[in-house]
Amino acid sequence: MPCELRIRDDLSVNDIVDLAKRYHVKATPHVGNWTPTRLALPLLGVSISCVDQTIGVRDINTHPQLFIQNGEVYELCDNPEQLTTHAVVNRAHNGVHQIGTSLSTVHVGVLRLLYPSASIITHTEELLEQQDIVLTLLEEVTNFSRSATWWRKVDAGGIVTQHRKKELPKNWREVQKNIFPITSKRDGWLVHNRVAILIDLITQSRMGVEPEIYHLSGPDMVHYLGGEIEIISRMYDYVRGRLSLPQEVITFNLIPFASFCFAIRGSQLTACERLCEELAKGCEGRGLKEILLDTPDTLANSNSKRYFTQHDTFVSGERVVIPEVARSWSMATCARYFASIQAQV
Repeated sequence: MPCELRIRDDLSVNDIVDLAKRYHVKATPHVGNWTPTRLALPLLGVSISCVDQTIGVRDINTHPQLFIQNGEVYELCDNPEQLTTHAVVNRAHNGVHQIGTSLSTVHVGVLRLLYPSASIITHTEELLEQQDIVLTLLEEVTNFSRSATWWRKVDAGGIVTQHRKKELPKNWREVQKNIFPITSKRDGWLVHNRVAILIDLITQSRMGVEPEIYHLSGPDMVHYLGGEIEIISRMYDYVRGRLSLPQEVITFNLIPFASFCFAIRGSQLTACERLCEELAKGCEGRGLKEILLDTPDTLANSNSKRYFTQHDTFVSGERVVIPEVARSWSMATCARYFASIQAQV
C-alpha cells in the first residue's frame, strides 16, 4: 500500500529523543488534563499538536470540560456536549479562571508556561498556520470521495451533528465556503480524523519527500489506525498523482507510548527506580504492591479523574521526570511491565 503502517514498539524513550533530532516526530494528545505519561511528551523534543475538536463528556482521555487538581475535580462549563474549540469557562472555581476563558487556554496555556521551549500547538492553530496546503489537500480528497472526507458539522454554539452522504455538499466549491476553523465562521464542516492523519503524513514527510514519518500514539490511535490505513493509502495515492508528490510509498511508524507508565513526579523518583529494578528482576506479587504505594503515578488512570496533572505542577512546581533505566526500555518492554503493574491493582 502507498501508506505502510508499522507499529514501532521496539523503540525506547532514548530512541524517540534521538529521532526527534533528525525527523519531525509528532504526538497528538487531546486538549485537557494530562496524566504524567502525557506530561513526559514535552521532555522528548517531539512536536505536539493538541487535538481540540473533541467533545468533553465523550473524551475519557483528558476530560477537557473538567479542571483536575490536587485529586479534586471541578466542572468548568455548563454544557459538556460542546466541541472543545467552542467551550468556555462559565463556572467559577475560587476565581482561578476568568469566566469566558476558552478551555484550550485553561489547559494548553498552562502547558506552554511550564514548557516554554517545547513545540506545543492546538490542532485548530495548526490548521490555520498551514491553511494553504490544508485547503489544497482538502480539495483533492473531497474530489476523491466526499463521504470519506466529510461527515461532521459544528454549529456556532459548538454542537456537532453527523450527516449522511445525501446530506453532504455536492462539490468542493460548496464545502470550501464553510470549513471550521479555516473560514472565519464559528460553524462549518469539521476535518475528518483520517484526513487530519493524511495531512500529517504529507506535511511530516515534507510533501512526500521523506520516505517515512514517526508518530507517537496515545491509548486510541494504535487501535483504530489499522482500520483506517487502507482508505488513507488510497487518499495518498490519489493526492500524490494530482500533486506530483515524489514518494510512491511512505512508512507510517507509529510508536505506542500510552503504556509508558514510568513518567512520575520527582518526589516518587527513588521509589520508581526501585520499582524498575524489581520489574527487571521479574518480581511480582506483594513486593511489587508495597513499592507501588510509593509510586501512585505509575498507576495513573485517566478514567479515575484523580491523577496528577499539569495544573498540579503549575501550583506545586513539582515536575514529571523519567528514571534513567526506563529510558532505554522498548515500548514493548514497558507494556509488559505495565501489565505486571496493573495486575497488582
